[in-house]
Amino acid sequence: MTVAMVTTVSTATTSRPVVDAVTSSLPARVEVRSAESVGRQEASAAVHLAPILVILLATALPMGLIGCIGLTSTMGANVLERTREFGVMHAIGARPKMVRRISSSPKASSLPSPVAC
Repeated sequence: MTVAMVTTVSTATTSRPVVDAVTSSLPARVEVRSAESVGRQEASAAVHLAPILVILLATALPMGLIGCIGLTSTMGANVLERTREFGVMHAIGARPKMVRRISSSPKASSLPSPVAC
């Protein structure tokens, strides 16, 4: 069984007498495992989670960069493959704006999110 005690006092020097009084009033078979403030627990959790966050960011940023490079090279290859097609479109009277719209439409549909690299 776990018992949590909440006090209005937040400093360790003033809450310690309360912890001692409760501990002395408990039966001998009840053991107090820890008596620390929530602020200390949160600080401890933040210290332990910081390296995990750094590792996740250290892997996510290069992965995102590699993904952007891959998307850019794929779109560049697509434009190079379609260069002759763009020339034919210009020859039959297509405006540059129309060619640009046609060449950028696959990019919009291939992105996993609305955010472009």
